Amino acid sequence: MKVARCAAAAALTLLGVTVGVGNADARGGGDTERIDIRDDCDPVTFNAALGEGACIGDGDTTVEELFERLQDRGFHGAWRNNPVLTDVSKGTKLRLVNRGGEFHTFTPVQRFGPGCVPELNEAAGLEGAPVMDCGFDTFVNTGIDAKTSRDLAPLGVGTHRFECAIHPWMHTTVEVKAHH
Repeated sequence: MKVARCAAAAALTLLGVTVGVGNADARGGGDTERIDIRDDCDPVTFNAALGEGACIGDGDTTVEELFERLQDRGFHGAWRNNPVLTDVSKGTKLRLVNRGGEFHTFTPVQRFGPGCVPELNEAAGLEGAPVMDCGFDTFVNTGIDAKTSRDLAPLGVGTHRFECAIHPWMHTTVEVKAHH
């Protein structure tokens, strides 16, 4: 079953990865822009497919419904970053708040494209190699556990793209301006 293969791949990818609340820049100062990371995982079906604790949320989208929506539309709107595009001034920190029930990443990428779980890429119609490194460090350095938050240090002036390495349709573009 396709869902079972995806579950196994995702479970292997996430094996042993926990991040907890992190703060990449404890110096303080400047403004903060909040980015909410959301999903709607049903804990019964997600935990059955991925292992206990894979979903600690209270959503109602089953694993099967997620795959059906991916195959129909290439994304599921309940799995999203909000906002998907934001303009900030130089010096602004990003506060990532995982409001969902699953582990996600907020991984910098040059362009949006396939993620690290082949079965999710296939279901979403994404072809080719992942647009990010899928090593352990990517998940540790860019991951956000369910129901936690993490602050990122201010970014340099320019365009910055971020994508979930697991759910590649979840992405955000941050435009950092010298003066806002």
